[in-house]
Amino acid sequence: IEPRTHDEVPLLLSEHPEAADNCALGTTHVIPAHSASCWPWRRRAYSAFSSVDEPIHSSEGGSNTVSTQLRSFLSELLDAAEIPDHTILICQLGLKQGGLGLLHPASRAVSDFIVSMNKAQFSARNGFKIWKDAVPVKLHPSLTKLFDRDQNQQSIYLQRFHTLLPHVAPIACPAACPPSDHIAHFLGLDHVSPSSAANRLSQACSITLREHFYTVIADTQPDHLGVLSSLLSPHMPYPLIAMNRSDPRNQLPNDIFDISLRRKLLLPIYRLPADDRVCTCTATHDVMGRHILNCLKNNKKGAHDYIRDGLKTILPKILATAEYIPPTTKELPPTEQTDMAPGYPDKKPFDVSFQPTPMLSATAPTCPFGTVGIDVVIPSTPQLSPPHNSLDVIEKVSANAEVHHQSYERQKLRCDGDRSEGDAIIRELLSEGHVLIPFAVDGYGGLGPMARRFLFGDRPCRALTFRQVS
Repeated sequence: IEPRTHDEVPLLLSEHPEAADNCALGTTHVIPAHSASCWPWRRRAYSAFSSVDEPIHSSEGGSNTVSTQLRSFLSELLDAAEIPDHTILICQLGLKQGGLGLLHPASRAVSDFIVSMNKAQFSARNGFKIWKDAVPVKLHPSLTKLFDRDQNQQSIYLQRFHTLLPHVAPIACPAACPPSDHIAHFLGLDHVSPSSAANRLSQACSITLREHFYTVIADTQPDHLGVLSSLLSPHMPYPLIAMNRSDPRNQLPNDIFDISLRRKLLLPIYRLPADDRVCTCTATHDVMGRHILNCLKNNKKGAHDYIRDGLKTILPKILATAEYIPPTTKELPPTEQTDMAPGYPDKKPFDVSFQPTPMLSATAPTCPFGTVGIDVVIPSTPQLSPPHNSLDVIEKVSANAEVHHQSYERQKLRCDGDRSEGDAIIRELLSEGHVLIPFAVDGYGGLGPMARRFLFGDRPCRALTFRQVS
């Protein structure tokens, strides 16, 4: 297709949709089919994720083309005959919202258009600068008139810009800007930079898309509601996206990547008949693989020890950065130490522990405990019945996950109302200057409130109350 004028493009693309698809699927370099088939799955995923980074300025056609491209790629990558709509939404959610951060044209269209048009109008009025301190290069008045709504009332682009402006300006401006000054503040690029405006608009679109995703799941797949809070944790996309862009030694093996991506996209893991998915407890494994962590007969020691050993490896650098231990510390004390509680010398209350060391730095935090211990616990999959009001579905899902994780934390701290030997152990630990932090990690990577507080400083959404120990 070789259109001679700009006006011919929409007509020609509508008459030749296959050409539009080929253009959308094209990349800057061609990879032979035999080479692509030999790639590890994780690298093929990264290539596809990278090939849709460029913005597509179109309306519904561009969105459908990208969705079709994603469905085709995921279907081939995961050998799945059908890719549901909610899987595409997870792919297109922003990384900060827990998605994979792939292109969502509908979210990019308005923000890219409004920011670009605002910058073009500003430059048309005030001139272009080659560098910051240079004298602006003024345009000819005939060109300047094209960007003036009063002198170019036939321009569809200017009409769209000023129609969107009252809705977009409050989002693009900082919170400190008075509501009455939103439009004037946004139009003056000396007040709001294009990059800051684009970031605010992008974040607002991501939040809106996340709310839409929760509503879609509540209406169409309510069985998945309980896991959404963990599934969309901001730290969970890292192994699937960022690790593929780092050192190849950090990339997940193909089998682990396949399972992780299926769980992330809420796709079935098991493709075996029900008779071949019988657990040793006589229950049938669900196709999503959630029974594994819910089974009361099979323990979770393998996953528990893997998390424990991982924490022992990564915590020294984190704690040294936070100035809790000297930067020369290479490793923590041995895991599962005994003799922590004098009255119970054979007990191992901590999976991983460290001794906070007072530092001379003025920014170093103080810690009143001689030993900080971490006890890993893997909760079962949270369950949640469908909410009646889809407007507050995010709050209900988050609160349900918080309460579910807190119940496991209370059990570890012996503050669940069950007086047992654990009560005495906790008291002895405190009397010896030790503190135990329950580290809850569920099957979808969601962290309990105390684990989040320890790693990220995030306060729990719900107060964690304990029974008073006399």
